[in-house]
Amino acid sequence: MRGDLAAWLTLLFAGLVVGQPSERLAPVNLTVNSEKDDDEPYSSVRNGAGHLFFTRDGELHFAQRSGQSWGKAKVFEELVQHRGEYRSVYVAYQKPTSQFPHYFIYATNRDLNKPDGKGDNFDIYLKLRDNAAGVDVNVAIPLHFSTADDELHPWLTPGGTLYFSRKTKDGWRIYSATAGKEKMSFNKPEPVNLPIGFYHATITPDGRTMYLQGPAENKKAAIFRSRLDNGEWSTPEELKELNEPMAQRGNMSPSLTRDGATLYFVSDRPGGKGGLDIWAIATDKLKK
Repeated sequence: MRGDLAAWLTLLFAGLVVGQPSERLAPVNLTVNSEKDDDEPYSSVRNGAGHLFFTRDGELHFAQRSGQSWGKAKVFEELVQHRGEYRSVYVAYQKPTSQFPHYFIYATNRDLNKPDGKGDNFDIYLKLRDNAAGVDVNVAIPLHFSTADDELHPWLTPGGTLYFSRKTKDGWRIYSATAGKEKMSFNKPEPVNLPIGFYHATITPDGRTMYLQGPAENKKAAIFRSRLDNGEWSTPEELKELNEPMAQRGNMSPSLTRDGATLYFVSDRPGGKGGLDIWAIATDKLKK
């Protein structure tokens, strides 16, 4: 009897008893984090060089890749110097083998007609940068599908489809717009066949797997995964081995590296610097 009890306790603490979650993953806390809220990560690293863009207390920052870690975070003045708020950066390269030219796709509530320069909603903008100085030789333009709703979290697939989040009257949902005839132009967006309340999509390079944010118990956020099958996205499945239940606000803002090998996400789980922190996990550690 005593031996049976000991064996049961061993299974319990190993997380193998029926009804218990499997062993929880241990993501890495990024060195750029602070005691403030760090959110909306996006890595532009290619061939070992590039930047990590993210928001800190709502202000756009970046950190440069330095060896195997990130350098000191700085305000991204190229955009922040303008009036309004700037978020959700994605960098699209015109040529796979060269650094320039490239496009910034991002969201802003900039409105020069308002006294403080901030409008009532976020729209997605496109800006071409054709040199390292990043000067405004090209005017940033709002994409033609911008509406009175908040639109955030752009993600461009290698095939040219742009995914983004729109806050409709019913709640957040994911839209997609296929590539237009002109470079970096897009056709009319359509809602993706995913439930309302799921948003902030990031897509693997093969275009077949999506990680996204969705609702969990106790009004928290959680990371989910969906698969593309016969042109339809599957019902999102929660990554329970990744989501930390001790996080007060939850687990959110998924963002893949360009090769799809690492998933960045945000959480206020124990072990961070304070507030929301950016974490990283290798995607091959996630259950298939």
